[in-house]
Amino acid sequence: MKVVSKEDGMETEELKVKDQWALVELFGHSRIAGKISEHTLGGCSFVRVDVPENGTTPGFTKLYGQGAIYAISFVSEEIARGLVKRLEIAPVQSYELPMMISYDSDDDEAGHQPIEPEEDEIPF
Repeated sequence: MKVVSKEDGMETEELKVKDQWALVELFGHSRIAGKISEHTLGGCSFVRVDVPENGTTPGFTKLYGQGAIYAISFVSEEIARGLVKRLEIAPVQSYELPMMISYDSDDDEAGHQPIEPEEDEIPF
């Protein structure tokens, strides 16, 4: 929906977005597809992307600030859902950083072994 308003004698055009399906292109050569809307958090405006489930990944939501977005292309729901599958869009996955400390492996209930850096890998 387009809203045309006149302020200070100048005509401006504004696009109101509410639950539109789109492909959002992000800086860093990333793309995400889903239903987009405007969202305010902590006094800042974000573009909210609700990514639908795709059969292998459950649906999830991401918020992007204006500085992260390069372009938004409005598409049909059918095309957006197809893009979700094709782009293999997934939420942030949990991961473990290697433990770089020494500890007694008998105290580790999960059975993790400490990772000791090789002498030539020590940066100092």
